[in-house]
Amino acid sequence: MFKLFASDIDYTLLPHQGEIAADDIAALQRLHEAGILVVLASGRATGSTQKILDHIFPEAPPEYFISYNGARVMTAGNPTPLVARNIAPDLVTEIRTWCLQEGVTLQGYEGSTILVETDNPYVDRYATASGMGYKIVTNIAEAVHSQGGTPKLVCHDRPERLAGHIENLRQLGRGRWTVVTSMPHFIEIVADNTNKATALQALASHRGISMQEVIAIGDNLNDMEMIQEAGAGVAVANAVDELKAVADWVTRRTVSEGAVAETAHRVFPDLF
Repeated sequence: MFKLFASDIDYTLLPHQGEIAADDIAALQRLHEAGILVVLASGRATGSTQKILDHIFPEAPPEYFISYNGARVMTAGNPTPLVARNIAPDLVTEIRTWCLQEGVTLQGYEGSTILVETDNPYVDRYATASGMGYKIVTNIAEAVHSQGGTPKLVCHDRPERLAGHIENLRQLGRGRWTVVTSMPHFIEIVADNTNKATALQALASHRGISMQEVIAIGDNLNDMEMIQEAGAGVAVANAVDELKAVADWVTRRTVSEGAVAETAHRVFPDLF
């Protein structure tokens, strides 16, 4: 019997254009009412993830959610994280130096505010999509030093340049930070050994739940570890092929058609 239902947000619950399917909202609300621990696990910032959670559960939201690709495990309504993993300030400085040399736009975070050093279309698009504001600072590394680093860095560039950047950043940061991708026009960096699976493992352990009692659903490479480590890992129909290859099954429905609801009905038929 599964006790925890973890879902990615973008392109799993929320399509690029449009809103979360009504079937998905109803299914997640039903699971929550039945006592299943529903957990949104997103690469989004904490504030942005909280907004999606509040939209799905306007009255009594689930207790926990995961943000920043696993760098934060939050308790709803509590600003103090259950899990907090930052990229250390000295590593932020190193990554910033690399970005300046390569002509890559860097983005960090101060609380739920995006930090950038130049105003540009990449960041404007990112901020609009995530419903967040951004602030221009002189030096991101210096700006995040007082908060002990940052939960995530984002590197923006043209899609045709990103493949080379990904490999270079992985080699440069091996054993020191983790590089993940979820969109074609930016790269995300989090602390070493940080992903949605490590966050879920910490949360499940905190609640006395085994990973075999966890079901997880996602669409992209930043969901890979979560899908592999869960007792049942599900890829939505619109997921990338690499994720479909490791999933226990692939939904018939896409994000716009209610893939999460399809999964909930399949796993918990007695609740519907």
